Amino acid sequence: MKKVLFSLFALGLVSMLSFNSCNKANTSTSEPVAGTATIKGVIKADINLDGTDETVPAGTKVIAQINAVDLIDNPTPGYNYGKIQYETTTSSIGEYSISVAAGTKSVSVNLICDDIIAGSAAFPRIILTGPTASASVVKNNVQIIDMNY
Repeated sequence: MKKVLFSLFALGLVSMLSFNSCNKANTSTSEPVAGTATIKGVIKADINLDGTDETVPAGTKVIAQINAVDLIDNPTPGYNYGKIQYETTTSSIGEYSISVAAGTKSVSVNLICDDIIAGSAAFPRIILTGPTASASVVKNNVQIIDMNY
């Protein structure tokens, strides 16, 4: 009788372990694919309102936004992954460079520039609305996007 009870106990224990074990092949992943892409360019505007484009002032902010779901290989349906935002500023010659997260599939990037003030002694000062642009990047990609106000 003891042998039968011990056998049933052992069989039950083995059954529990096999039903509760994790099968990695059947699980989906929502881990992001690591990597970066770079977007760079020059930003110009008619700062003096004389019909000639000059580079924007140093320190003009450039924002890059991506949807985080674009970084996930197998996203969970209905889950809001949100947006990821990156910021940089222009150099003294109007150049910018910004690195964003990217994977092996295409990631959509929205670029947004700050508004700037234009004008001179000969012209009244006005606010120029910052330009926007869109790009699609993948890991290790470099995109050149020049923008004008």
